[in-house]
Amino acid sequence: MANGKYKSRRKFSERRIQPNDIEKIMRERHFDDRAKDWISEDIDPVSGLPTALGHMGYMLGLEWLNPAERNAVLEHLDDVGVDKYKRIKLPNGESIPTTRLTYNALMRMTPEMNWAIRPNTHKVEMHTCIKKITKQITIKEKVSS
Repeated sequence: MANGKYKSRRKFSERRIQPNDIEKIMRERHFDDRAKDWISEDIDPVSGLPTALGHMGYMLGLEWLNPAERNAVLEHLDDVGVDKYKRIKLPNGESIPTTRLTYNALMRMTPEMNWAIRPNTHKVEMHTCIKKITKQITIKEKVSS
């Protein structure tokens, strides 16, 4: 993997692309590759789990974890929740703080919740617009006749 990364950098250097631009291009390619995994229907060959991120995975900010780590976090949340332990241990031995998951959920779910529960005032506005348009049409019809 590292060799492929350096070969790509060498190709960019041969095209006389500036180092800062190379870094930006490499970051964008990395993000695009990860984003394709988030929406794919592929199965991870190592863990046998789906690579797709899913709605809850996004809401908790799990997009940078691999499928096995995401699954471990979701199982922990199903079994224990976030209040009993301050950290969740991942399969690779690292751990992540439960406060990060709580914060991500709050920041990412709040706009969606606000959208879902907002009052529907558009019906009134549409009704008013239709009245105005109808009034204009009848005035034009009277003037033209």
